[in-house]
Amino acid sequence: MAQASTVLNFETSTELLYTMRRILRVTAIAIRASGLTRRQYDLLLILEKSAASLSIGEAAQCLEIRHHSAVGLASRTERLGFLRRQRKGRQVVLELTEKGLRALQTVSQQQHDNLRDVAPALLIGVTRTLGEINRLYPRDVSVSRLPII
Repeated sequence: MAQASTVLNFETSTELLYTMRRILRVTAIAIRASGLTRRQYDLLLILEKSAASLSIGEAAQCLEIRHHSAVGLASRTERLGFLRRQRKGRQVVLELTEKGLRALQTVSQQQHDNLRDVAPALLIGVTRTLGEINRLYPRDVSVSRLPII
């Protein structure tokens, strides 16, 4: 009788990692094509999601970087015209410009197109990986009984 494997199936995890890397690679290319670095893009995303202006300190906290690093990042991004700084009392707040919003929309559209292309492979990879994890570490709730969203 063959003994059940106690390690995650190499092929399953490799396929999932490849699909995830493809998603990240296409995103990185889109970000560079828009004239941004990954960190600048992350900063713009945070500003856009905040639906208001953010202080440098709040941006640093969201990006998990030091305050002085956020100052430098904001300066470089502002020089490119993707955001502007405004003084509000003692605080300096960051606001997304039209150019910054257009860059986010362009990258987002390319990400959506890419996800539409790789979604089947991603779903298969995640489903297989969860099945393997469930097989290795059984619980009361089976992966097959989880709702598909």
